[in-house]
Amino acid sequence: MASHSTGTGIGTTSKRVEDLNQLESEIANVLVYAAESLQELSKDNPIKDVVEHKSAQLFITLHSIEKGLKEQINYLGEVSTSSPHLQSIYGVQKDLCITLEKEAYLRERVEQAQSMSNN
Repeated sequence: MASHSTGTGIGTTSKRVEDLNQLESEIANVLVYAAESLQELSKDNPIKDVVEHKSAQLFITLHSIEKGLKEQINYLGEVSTSSPHLQSIYGVQKDLCITLEKEAYLRERVEQAQSMSNN
């Protein structure tokens, strides 16, 4: 099982690639554990402990893969929205939308204040 980088903080590119390589390896291990479990189950007299052990390894590894993928997805979400980078204007577009919404709100408040002072 891998020890994935924790949280959504910005890590180095090489660490991210290393984590993805580890996830790829874990996916291969899942297939091995599943095959070994099925191989044991296909025997005339499967050994219960072997099946349980391989199944446990499979589920532990699946959980680790899920955690690692979530961390990678969260990181990508953070990078794409909070800090603009080359080839992405999503962050700038989001900032512009927020600014326009604030401007519309302030304009409305000023108009309300003007209409109140005119009365």
